[in-house]
Order: sequence, then structure tokens, then C-alpha cells
Amino acid sequence: MRYRQGWVVWILLGSFPLAAQQLPEQSDIPEIEVIGNPVTESLLLQDSNQISLSADEVINLPGSGDDPLRALDNLPGINQSGDGVYMHGSSTRDNKLLVDQLSLPYLYHYGDTLSLINKDILAGYDVYPSGFAAVYGNRLGGVIDIKLRDPASQSGIQQRLHLGTYDASYFIEGAISEADSGYFSLRRSHLDLLLSGASVDGVDFIQFPKFIDSVGRWRHRLDNGEINTTFIASKDQLVFDLGEEAVDADKALIGRLESTQSFFTLGSQYRSQINDQYSHNTSLRYLQAYSQVKIGQQQAGDPEPGQPYHFDFTIKEYAFKPVLYWDIEENSELEIAFDSIRGRALISGYISAPSDERSDPGDTLTQSPKFQLDEDLDYIAIGGSISFSSQWSDVLNTRIGLRGETFRLYQRQIRAPGSPRLSASYQLSEDLKLTASYGIYYQAPQGYELAEPLGNPDLEYQRAEHRTLGLQARINDDWSAQMAIYQKPMSSLVVETGDQRNYNNQGSGEARGFDLFIKRRPADRKLDWISYSWSQSTRINHNTGLRRPFDGDQTHTLVWVHQQPFNGSWSDWQWGFKLKSHSGRPFTPVIAREARSLDPATDCQGDGATEGCYWSPIYAAQNSDRLPAYFNIDLSMNKAVKTAAHRYDLKLEILNASELIYQSIDEYEYGEDYENIDNPKQVSAGFGVLPAASFTLYF
Repeated sequence: MRYRQGWVVWILLGSFPLAAQQLPEQSDIPEIEVIGNPVTESLLLQDSNQISLSADEVINLPGSGDDPLRALDNLPGINQSGDGVYMHGSSTRDNKLLVDQLSLPYLYHYGDTLSLINKDILAGYDVYPSGFAAVYGNRLGGVIDIKLRDPASQSGIQQRLHLGTYDASYFIEGAISEADSGYFSLRRSHLDLLLSGASVDGVDFIQFPKFIDSVGRWRHRLDNGEINTTFIASKDQLVFDLGEEAVDADKALIGRLESTQSFFTLGSQYRSQINDQYSHNTSLRYLQAYSQVKIGQQQAGDPEPGQPYHFDFTIKEYAFKPVLYWDIEENSELEIAFDSIRGRALISGYISAPSDERSDPGDTLTQSPKFQLDEDLDYIAIGGSISFSSQWSDVLNTRIGLRGETFRLYQRQIRAPGSPRLSASYQLSEDLKLTASYGIYYQAPQGYELAEPLGNPDLEYQRAEHRTLGLQARINDDWSAQMAIYQKPMSSLVVETGDQRNYNNQGSGEARGFDLFIKRRPADRKLDWISYSWSQSTRINHNTGLRRPFDGDQTHTLVWVHQQPFNGSWSDWQWGFKLKSHSGRPFTPVIAREARSLDPATDCQGDGATEGCYWSPIYAAQNSDRLPAYFNIDLSMNKAVKTAAHRYDLKLEILNASELIYQSIDEYEYGEDYENIDNPKQVSAGFGVLPAASFTLYF
């Protein structure tokens, strides 16, 4: 087990936006109103790069571990891993995550087991792997726009209790008047109650990763609109003791790892129809986030030998975003948006720069330069956009937009050039639509890349062009398909200079590919998805001349999700599976080893077994090899049962069932002293065959 990335839990530091069911027939139990994304009569979408999913399509999806956000892993152009979500050749830090206009610091709890959004409150989500509209702002990658459902409008209190393999939750919902209703959800993990104190491969789980999260919403209806106030809160904690077996050559990691990350965000949206021509959606939000890491032991030459390396980060942020809609004519609309962010970030600690997919694979906490951090950063980000949409004829639609933004930090103001966005669709026939889009997108450097002394406050905006051409087809009343080809050249990317681990804008890259998504409209308790992606994504660091495949690059990805009811006496049950296969991801092999000393005065004489010495790996060129092809099958069964007084859902899953016949490889272990370079141990991509179950009671 290796921890090259485990010691860089800077999850929140890089995220602040310095750019900042199908249920049985009704019984006497009140049904909760679930509002999903509507499926149009023609099954054709409005936006060329949009993938739209309703709650009905994702709540009981096979292989999701009872987490509807896991459906992201089944979509074309998207790859998920322990590092987050990759979309069209961009990583998590380059993508935008929104939950009803609330910007979240992260989507998944520690270990990527469950997302922050449970199925009780989900209406659906729209995904734009690239080519999104100007109102979404700027990012090099894509947008995940999660929609929470409105609270039920009927009177009375409805409650749910949920118990799953990983978590337990309570949910309550109700209306106190015709105008006011709300819901509240509280969830906690419980594996830590069983596994704290366990030991695996040199890791002692003093506090097994645990989380608690909560979501609430209050809706107030007006004569001409509504006000929705939403909060989301989350806290994750872990404490490990890392032994020598767990850390390989990175001796500074030996010791205790303590990590806490938490956030609270509160937002309010006011939507109203001003008159026949004008409407608006105005949002105001607040975010407070905290992250703390303590890890390993400082070495000789560090300020406090024997004490842990440490990092603390706190942020408070306010944001305001009004959007005005003007129906100029029956088939034309002007959209004007403005957004402003004011924040303060406190950064302190003594630690090295975070290791990510841009870093040399040989970078370790032991060998990397360390930085004393003590920063108090005030920042302001301001942006705006304007878009004009028009239906020129029965078959032709266009949207023209322009985005601009600027931010101020260290008394320095950085402006992004104007960012044009163009998209068009042409209805070839009633059941076939051609789409195209082009846009220039910018992204400001992240917080740690700008913060002195670790970062470079003179960094500029990064740039990408999104070029897409798509086709949407209605196959019949139940089946639809969408496909797209895309190209995304990137320039002025932030990369490491190789000098004191600083950064500059001397990086470039390109992503290109083809996506295909075929799905059946959910009906009669049947569901089918088939997605295929072909992609290539590269990065170039012009400081070093290194050209490499991007970490998220996977040439071929195929996913098939199927669900249907059993026949005969088991007809109350649905069964399903998720089959996923993809080309192996890039990795960097170890080709040799060398002796290193923790004390410069010690001469190892080429022998890492000498006292005070250790063996350190020598790597091939970064991402110069690929892991074997990945293959996985998840199996699922679920049933909804109603009685006179209650209703309950059962779900049973076998995750990674294919491990019984085929082992997908995630990495190679070369031995504690890298003695097995020619015959490394293959490490499974999963945790073996995992049974999972959940029980949800409605009352």
C-alpha cells in the first residue's frame, strides 16, 4: 500500500474559487413528490453537450452502492478514480460542481465510497463534459449540475429511515402551510465502529475514515415565484498509524496521519416572473470550510525533528449571482448573469507542495522541499456573461454568449480575456438533430499555486478551446441515442518548473475523442444504458520537454447497465447488472533502485541496507506504460414493498463480482525495499468481492 498521494490531503485548498423509483401503487401513505428532469417527447436534448439524467434513472441503478451520483461513472467521456472525476481530458480540479447554485469543495467522502448527496433529495442532474454555456462561468473541464428536488407540498409529516452497508440516515419532510414546506436529512457512516483498531499492510486504523453529513431545504412559494433556502454540511475524519511496510521508500511518512475536512454552505435562491417578458433567478450563498492534516515525522534539518508535518486551511466566502431572462420575442431570449465572490483564506503549516498528476512520480515527502506557510489571503472574483438564444426557423436554433471575469489577490488583479461561446442545432428530421458548439474557456490558478512561498503569485489564467460536433437521435418511443466528437486544445497550463517546486504557465495539452450514449426511457421497471468512449489526452511541460499521456486518459471505455423485473413469483423484485471495461490507465513503472541516506553525512556505498540508508525507486518516463485492461461486473437486486401502514425498499448488491474470475490491476508493488523490480506484485483495482445491502423504511 503506497501513500504518495495520501500525504497531500489539501482537498479544500485547491478548491476555493480563486479561479475561486419506481414505487408500488399508491397506498394510504402520502407519496413524496419527486421532480426529475423531464424527458421531452422527442427524447432530444436542448444542449449539444448535455447529458441529462432524472432521479428515476439513477436512484436504484445497478452497481451504484445505493449512491445515485455513482451513475457518473457510467457516462461517456467521464472516468472516475480515487483522484476524482475526469471529464474530456480534465481532472477534478478543472471541473465545476454545482448543487442548486451551491459550489461544493468536494463531492465524495474519504475513500470515494459515497457522495454528499443521498437519494432522498435528488431530482436529477445535468452533465456537460465540455462546451457548457456562458452562464456556468469558466473551467477548463466540464460541469456537473446537480438538482435537488423541491419539498413535498402536501400537508403532513413524512419520514424515512435508511440502513446500508456503509451508512445510516434519517430524513423528514413536511409542509406547514400552502406556501411553506421543507426537508432535513442527517447521515453518518458506521464502518468506523467496526474497523477502528484494525491493521492492514502496516496501517493501523486508529480512527477508520468516518463522515457525517446533513442537507436541508426550505421552500417558500410566492404569487409570482419562490424562495428556496438550502444548506449542506459535511465532516470527514481519519487517524492512521503508518508503519514502514506501508510507506515504501518515503521514510518521512512513518508515523501518524491525522486528517479532518469539513464545510458548511448556505444559499438562498429567489426566482420570480417579473412580467410577461422578464424573469430572474437571484442566488446568495455562504461557504465556510476547514481542512487539517498532520502526517509523518519531521527529519533532521527540519524545524522540529520528530514532530509531524502539518497543514491547516480555513476559508470563508460570500457569493452573489443574479441572472435576468428577457423574452424579447416568442422565439428569442436574452440571458444576463453577474457573479461576485469575496473570500478570505487562512493558510498555515510546514509541509511540501501537494503531489498530483503533474508531479514527478519520484517525488516523496522525504525528498521534496518543505515550506513554512503563514498566509492570510483576501480575494475578490467578479464575472459576468450575456447570452442570446434564438429559434430562427422550425429547424434551426442558435445561442451566442460571451463571458468575462477577473480576480484580485496579493493586490494584483488578473483578467481573463473575453470568452465567446457559440452553439447551434439543426433539426434534420423529427427524430434526428445535428448539434455543434465552440467556445474559449479560461481558468484561474488554484489557491496553493498562487500562495507564497509555495506557489507563484504571478501566474496567469489557463486557456482551453472546446470544439464539439454532435448528433441526437430518437430511435423509437423508448430508445434514444446521442453521440459527439470533440477536440480540446489547452495552453498556458500551470505546471511545475522543477526549481523549488514552483509553478509557471509553461504547460499545454490536448484532449480529443468520440462519445456514444444509448439509453432506454425508464418504464415498466426496465432500464438500459450503453455508453462507449474513445479518447486521447496528452500533456506537455515545456520547462522539461516532457510529453506524456494524461493520468485520466483511457483509450476505450465501454459500459452496459441493465435492469428489469424477474418473472413469475419473483416479479416484485428487479434484477440488474453493470458491466464496465476500459483500456488500462497510464502508469509509471519502476525500473531500478538506488541507495539513499536520510542524513547527508552518511555514505550508503550503494547499499540501502546500511544503517541510516534506504532503497529509493528509479522510475521510467512518466506514464510511459499502461496497466492491463480493466473489467468489472456489479450485480443488483431491489424490491419495493408496501403494507397498510408502511412502505420499505430492499436492495442487495454484489460489487466487483467479476473478481471471482478476473482480477483487474490497479498498481504494482515492488517490495518493501524495491527488490522485486522484475517480478512486482499485482494489486487489485478493487477491494475484492463486496456484498452490499440497504433497507429503507418510509412512514
